[in-house]
Amino acid sequence: MGKITSAWETLVGRNPKQAVVENLPHFKALSETGEMPGVQGQPHGDRGTVGKMKESTYGEKITTPPGVN
Repeated sequence: MGKITSAWETLVGRNPKQAVVENLPHFKALSETGEMPGVQGQPHGDRGTVGKMKESTYGEKITTPPGVN
């Protein structure tokens, strides 16, 4: 019955086992540091030629913070 239930959950939504596998690293980081890690707002330096092409292609408008060369 467990395999049938798991297959059904996979078809109609999200497999519970996969949800646990994906959420475990987030829970670990939250319990160890008290916050969720993320990259939003982190500075980046010169992205090079490929990075500049991707920036223009994808229309990124995130500016580099002052003081970062």
